[in-house]
Amino acid sequence: MLFLYPSGTGKYLRDTIEELGKHHGDQQGKKFRVWVDQILATYIIPGAWTKKLDKWEHSGDERRGCKTNCDIHLKEGEGLVWEHVEQTWSEESMAKVDSI
Repeated sequence: MLFLYPSGTGKYLRDTIEELGKHHGDQQGKKFRVWVDQILATYIIPGAWTKKLDKWEHSGDERRGCKTNCDIHLKEGEGLVWEHVEQTWSEESMAKVDSI
């Protein structure tokens, strides 16, 4: 399976997972928070929704955010399944913060 990045480049999913494994534990001991707001759910067809939300991440003294769009489907025996996730990171949101 090929993982396509927003820049248009692609990398095999297995290679991406192996690369992420090299970073396992490198942030150990740091506080990391994720939260979402501005959630909008739109019913498309029976068992399917499109969701739009703002996602924020805070680690150490850095905070960044992105606009997220995703399609969620209800699959029998599997529950809710995320079919498609698209994130656009905001350069303005990548800021140093004094405290939260």
